[in-house]
Amino acid sequence: MNKFLKKGFIQVFTGISLCFIGPVLVSQAFNNQDHTLFIVVLIIGVIFLVFAFFIVIVIVIVTVMVIDIALVLVLVLLLSLLLLPLLQL
Repeated sequence: MNKFLKKGFIQVFTGISLCFIGPVLVSQAFNNQDHTLFIVVLIIGVIFLVFAFFIVIVIVIVTVMVIDIALVLVLVLLLSLLLLPLLQL
């Protein structure tokens, strides 16, 4: 498997996992405010949420960059195919 594809799958899996784990930890912390570990669980949940947002944003930015590069290449190819007959006058 391509190393970039493997890295992408790992990032997507990690981001989606953190998107579920973070809110569960935060909600459990607020449900158990009288517990002694309330602050610790809340801080861990918020850290997971920050990591989830960071990973998801990185994935979106990289995907948009790849799509933009692909669109530019397609547009250059189409323009070259359209302009090629004009250049062979």
